[in-house]
Order: sequence, then structure tokens, then C-alpha cells
Amino acid sequence: MKSRRVLSGWNACTNSNRKAQRGSATVEAAIVLPIVMLAFMAVLSIIRIAVTYQRMQQALNQVSCQLSQYSYLYAISGLKEQHDKLNKEINEAVDELKKQQDVFTAFYGEMQSITENMGQINVSDINDMESIINLAGNLKDTADSY
Repeated sequence: MKSRRVLSGWNACTNSNRKAQRGSATVEAAIVLPIVMLAFMAVLSIIRIAVTYQRMQQALNQVSCQLSQYSYLYAISGLKEQHDKLNKEINEAVDELKKQQDVFTAFYGEMQSITENMGQINVSDINDMESIINLAGNLKDTADSY
């Protein structure tokens, strides 16, 4: 019987050690598992970033290839020369319209000065009539210069 008691005592020690080991394994797992999961998620995030970067590079390469092909066709087909010619004609038309606007502005200013001078001139005074004729001649010279 003594041997049984010793055996029972020995079993009791091993059972308590096993329970203690199980408890320490649970604590270790509770500490290590979040760190391992965090590292795993970090690696997955880095892989996802790398894949996204690669896709972006591939898309940019495709777009640049297509743009170079279209720009070559644009230059070869003669559209570039036509586009440049059209832009030149548009700029010349804009300049001409600005000149005409300046002529009309000068004409309007001369007409205002004539109407202001009309109020100051006596109709019976011939010298003043000659000044009106001179102003009209100046107006014609101004219009001809443009």
C-alpha cells in the first residue's frame, strides 16, 4: 500500500505540474499570439502595397506607350502643322480685331470732342467753322492711319 500512496503522490505531483504547464502555455499564447498576428498583418499590408505599386506602374507604362504612339501619328499625319497654322490665323484675327476696336474707340473719342466743341462755337463765326472742318480732317487722318 505504501507504494500506492507514493504512486498516488507522484500522480498528484504530475497532475499539478501539468495543470501549471497548461496555464503557463495559455498565458504565453495570450502574449505571443497578438504579436504574431500583428506581424502577419504587417507583412500582408506590405505585400498589398507592393502589388498596388506594381499595378500603377504597369498602367502608367501602358498610357505612356499609347500617348507616344498617338503623338507620333499626330506629327506624321500633318495634323500638327494644320493645328499650328490654325492657331496662327486665330492670333492674327484677334490682333486685327483689336486694331479695329482701337479705331472705333478713337473715332468715338473724336466724335465726342466735336460735339463738345459744337456747343462752344458760334454758327456765324467762319473761323470756328474752319476749325470744325480741320477736326473732321484730323478724324479722317486718324482713321486712315489705322
